[in-house]
Amino acid sequence: MRKLYVLFLLAFCAVTAFAQRPPRPLNDTYTITRLDSVGLTPLSNDSNFIAGDTVCLTQVYGGHGWATVADCKHVSYQQTDRGFYGRDTFFYVSCYSHLQPTLCDTGRVFMTIRPRANNDTIALMQYDSLWLKPMANDSNKVVGDSLCLSSLLRTTASRTGWSVLRGCDSVKYKTLNTGYWGLDTFRYKACSRKIPTLCDTGIVIVNLYFPPRTFDDSAVLIQPDTVSLRLQANDSIYIANDSICVTSIYGPAASWATLYGCDSITVHPPDFHISGTDTLYYVSCYTTQPTVCDTSAVALTVSLPLPGVDFTYEESGHCLTTAQDASVLSDSVHWEVTYISGNGTDTTWGNTNLITIQATPDSAFQAEVCLTAYNPSGDTTICYTFWIECIGSGIHDMDIAAVHVYPNPAGDMVSIDLTQAGATISSLASVEVSDLTGRVLKREAANEIVRMSVSDLGAGLYLLGCTDQAGISRGIAKLQVIH
Repeated sequence: MRKLYVLFLLAFCAVTAFAQRPPRPLNDTYTITRLDSVGLTPLSNDSNFIAGDTVCLTQVYGGHGWATVADCKHVSYQQTDRGFYGRDTFFYVSCYSHLQPTLCDTGRVFMTIRPRANNDTIALMQYDSLWLKPMANDSNKVVGDSLCLSSLLRTTASRTGWSVLRGCDSVKYKTLNTGYWGLDTFRYKACSRKIPTLCDTGIVIVNLYFPPRTFDDSAVLIQPDTVSLRLQANDSIYIANDSICVTSIYGPAASWATLYGCDSITVHPPDFHISGTDTLYYVSCYTTQPTVCDTSAVALTVSLPLPGVDFTYEESGHCLTTAQDASVLSDSVHWEVTYISGNGTDTTWGNTNLITIQATPDSAFQAEVCLTAYNPSGDTTICYTFWIECIGSGIHDMDIAAVHVYPNPAGDMVSIDLTQAGATISSLASVEVSDLTGRVLKREAANEIVRMSVSDLGAGLYLLGCTDQAGISRGIAKLQVIH
């Protein structure tokens, strides 16, 4: 009996002792990325030794991060130290909820905090290479540790470029000259030097683009005209659905060039007498990427034309002829009169663009009149021969104003009415048409009304004259022929 009592007592003590055991927490391990926030369930692998009771979290403490009890089974954890990565540890206390709330135990949670690799984006012009520091924006280093690039992995099938590691913190990227533009991507793996298994993967997005390609242009500018150019007619763009626009012009010629719209300029002569070569530069940029540009030059050749000379023959008061410069593009002009037959007087007026030649009364002569224009590009001379006559007063005078020529201008036939000319018809021998040099081209017998064909004459100005029976000129009028 005594033995049975002892056994019962031992069994009771054992049951009582077992019933007093606290819960048994087991350590937990988690891995997170720096600054992540996670929900933990550290009791999921713990032990409960009181039947019908439960274990509940009562508090947490310790560690570099911020941990708090969310409810009876959960802990919220966030790593708050921006410069920390590696291992972190905090403790939690778990107790029975109902029967023995003072029976508790403490467990430990190990947090492994990985480095954070942040994505990078770069812009790279085609055919160029670039040294990259992808970890420049990754997680801060802890004292005594650093990150190191361990590997690269491409993620695009086009393989528009190649990348290679250079040491612990540099990557060299180079395009493959495939003509591709757009996005290229590769990944890199950055690991802790102190704990090499702690790594993170970042993405580098490479935006490959071609700049617009502009080609040089040239233009010839003849003074005093302006010239307009479309600069981008021979240029190229490499971004679909985009366009280029000239954003600026500069250089020695920019002060006398005007930009119109996106691709047109007008060049103006800076000075009437300047010639030579000049260069204008223009910058063309993408419309959607205004910082992506190319620059080209426009070679300008500025030349002065040969001075143009021309003058007209005008009649005034029967005996005065005037030769006048009509379009002289020159620095200066010079008149020269050579009297072929007879003699007259000539006078140059004012700015030398006007000359007057006069015969004495009842005299006639032939003269060659030449005008020479000068400028740095060369000289030009033009000459005409004139028949000049001055009829004095007397019965031989004809009233030129009373000579009716119609139609005038004429294209086919012309009628000459001499009935009111102030001289008897019987005293007149012929009616003649001559050019401005005095050369007779057509002749008809004088009559009250003379009909003459001019269809065989070229368009221009002619002189219409009458001669008497002695062959002396009796007057002159103008006739214009048109076709």
